[in-house]
Amino acid sequence: MKNTSIKRIKIAVLVIWLLAAAMVLSVVVSLAAYTSQGFKKGVATVTSSPARFSSDLLGQVSQSAPESDYTTTTPSVTTGGDTSTIAFNVYNYPPNLPGSYNEKDVEYTLEVTIRGATDYAQFRVDGTLFSTETLTTGSYKLARGAANHQPHTITMPTDLVGSVSFVVIAKPTAATANAVNQMWLAAKVHPTSSSGGTVTANDWKGHLVDNTANAQVKDYDAINYEIYGTGKGSLTLTWPNSLEIDKHFLNEKSLTATSDTTNNTQSVTISVDASDWDSRTIQFYYTNGPLTDWPAITYTFVPTP
Repeated sequence: MKNTSIKRIKIAVLVIWLLAAAMVLSVVVSLAAYTSQGFKKGVATVTSSPARFSSDLLGQVSQSAPESDYTTTTPSVTTGGDTSTIAFNVYNYPPNLPGSYNEKDVEYTLEVTIRGATDYAQFRVDGTLFSTETLTTGSYKLARGAANHQPHTITMPTDLVGSVSFVVIAKPTAATANAVNQMWLAAKVHPTSSSGGTVTANDWKGHLVDNTANAQVKDYDAINYEIYGTGKGSLTLTWPNSLEIDKHFLNEKSLTATSDTTNNTQSVTISVDASDWDSRTIQFYYTNGPLTDWPAITYTFVPTP
């Protein structure tokens, strides 16, 4: 009888111990799960926070992003006689949030490439003359601890406004990359004339994207042609029969290309409206293998009254 009672007591103690151990294990697992969730939330918050690096002309893009990802801007120039200037700033805080300035120094270089001109010595960035189509200036530094900005200028001949464009990239140094969430600032910049502070309306153009100083057409699998502008109207593109326009673009816009057997060309007319989109890169493909010279793709724009 005595042995039976002792056995029952031992069993009861064992059950109580097992229950206590289970409760402790449950608390440990719950705490681990809570800690894990809290850590993941912290990482998500940091990752999604905006880069404290911005501009009133350039947009944020991932490092080494293709040019097709760059925003297109059409700034109005300030003209003084034969010279016109684009002025813009780079900031160490997110757009319109000066109170959220970067707590680390931000250092970067500015890379500017000219499109549509060959006399590069007529152009300057922050007072420095171009000698080739691309000029890199800097390094520039935005000091931590306060909202700071760095002003920049691109200067060009007034008579070339509207016929040239620029690709502008602010590239953080390697030491700064983490401070700006691995982001660049970049844009395809098409300067426009102004009158009384109003940007010229109804002005659409087009140009070959890859036809730069040292580029050879035989090295490309296709031709990239960019159209851009302000206002709205009809833009007609004409190209030789040695090229074929991207069919996906035609289908997307419900367009049909027409043939001119006399001039051995094709053309298409596009309804353009900058309130819907103000730039587009269109691909043209070879019909009989790579070309030896850059093709003549022309445009004609008729504005909507």
